[in-house]
Amino acid sequence: MGIEINMRELSLYNFGKEKLAPVLYAYIYWVLKEAKKRDIHTLYFLARDGYIMNKIARVICENEELDICCRYLYCSRMSLRMPTYHLIDDEAYDLIFAQGYHVTVKTFFERVGLPSTKWNDIIKKTKISHIDISKELSINEIKNVREKLCKNTEFVKFVNEESINAFDIGVKYLQQESVLSQSRVAIVDSGWTGSMQRSLRQILEYAGWKGNILGFYFGLYKIPKKEDGEYFSFYFNGKGDIQNKALFCNNLFEIFTSAPHGMTIGYQKNKEKITPIFAEPVQKVQLEKIKNQIEGVMDGVNKIVREKNKYDKKYCQKVLRKIMGFPTKEISIMYGEFTFCDDITEKYQMKINGVEQKRVLKDQLILNKLIRKIRGQKQNPIFWEFGLVSLIKNPIKRRWYWINIYIWKVIMYMVR
Repeated sequence: MGIEINMRELSLYNFGKEKLAPVLYAYIYWVLKEAKKRDIHTLYFLARDGYIMNKIARVICENEELDICCRYLYCSRMSLRMPTYHLIDDEAYDLIFAQGYHVTVKTFFERVGLPSTKWNDIIKKTKISHIDISKELSINEIKNVREKLCKNTEFVKFVNEESINAFDIGVKYLQQESVLSQSRVAIVDSGWTGSMQRSLRQILEYAGWKGNILGFYFGLYKIPKKEDGEYFSFYFNGKGDIQNKALFCNNLFEIFTSAPHGMTIGYQKNKEKITPIFAEPVQKVQLEKIKNQIEGVMDGVNKIVREKNKYDKKYCQKVLRKIMGFPTKEISIMYGEFTFCDDITEKYQMKINGVEQKRVLKDQLILNKLIRKIRGQKQNPIFWEFGLVSLIKNPIKRRWYWINIYIWKVIMYMVR
């Protein structure tokens, strides 16, 4: 499969089959090779990015007769963080009050699952009623709200109690999935910061489990803490790989690995089994797109296996740099219609190349970024910078924005 894209036959199915299948196949083939090298016989693929990865792994394992059991673990940042909040002191509130694309007072309540019936009472007692709960907060406002909510005994008590309950049911789910019976827990996910491995390690540790966690990731933007286990990355890691990072879009990659089910927000006992609780289901239009993409990817993977083709990191670089860093207008439009949310709650959804993104395009120019940084203002990130830029009609303006975004990203990765 070449890296050129046939625009006449562009569809999510064909794109998945011709472009995404070789990339995801290369990554999962690498994971299985690394697992075999380390004598690992069970891999846990984390929801939701791990959905398509798990399916690919099973095809490869069956074809190559690998003695590796591939399991799918229903979880999310939200479902793994909640059980840890009562255990990790200030780190819990660093997570609850973390910055994001669209952070409001409402966001903090939703991150801990606080019922809306309690909002007004806590708002009055913390004296933040002057703030619109749906208004996007500045960096200083986030600090101010955090300070006041952390002094509110009702809020703190609720977080601790909910966390304890989430821990108990969460541990039972992990026991059910045989995670605690493993001496080495090997997980597979997209990656980025390694935060889910950290949360999983904290849960297992406080549950009395003693062992080692290994994480296999497509990419890692930073070097995680050693206390959280071993981390292995395929495409880029915390050191170097600047070009791969600068011309990569993790938000778009997560769309490439979309699952046909909602986000796991917790767990519940259903008769004798612990089952995941899902957030609102994926919208019907987007669900059909996801299914078409998955079908294309799996048909592509099966073709690769039949023809015994091999793909590696170098091939992935050629494809991903072209798709993500130099996308055509047609590809940007096709994927720009997907909705996305960067927050653990997924309470709001925006098109990846939507109107909201276009409004902050000027903020991506280096001069404007520096001004905002000097003033202590929140940067306004774009979900897929190069995708949005490809839609600019004026070629000179388009090139100018592309250069600004690229240089800024290179500098940021160099100084980290």
